[in-house]
Amino acid sequence: MHNYRKEMVSMIKKLINGSWSVKEFEENDYLYFLDEVPDDYLSPDDIDFFGLIQEKLDFTSLNPDDESRKYGWMSYEEYIIFVRNLITETIKENNAISSLLEKNHQNSG
Repeated sequence: MHNYRKEMVSMIKKLINGSWSVKEFEENDYLYFLDEVPDDYLSPDDIDFFGLIQEKLDFTSLNPDDESRKYGWMSYEEYIIFVRNLITETIKENNAISSLLEKNHQNSG
């Protein structure tokens, strides 16, 4: 059986360790999450975690102007920081995805 969760965490790791740019992450992860992962595969905690990463990606651009920022837009650099912080928070919650994230987070340096 394919491990979609592990594959998505691997993609996140590529983003936060600098192997992929935000654009590369978007091109690879976004449709994978929406189109490839079966609806019943992820737990509610997984859906919250990966869904928030997708949602924030929708409001990310290279250099958002002040008006865009008023509506929640962030830069690519801020997005990467957001994802790193989300991983740290999720690990602290100690839910089902925490151990997989923690293992990959420690390996990403």
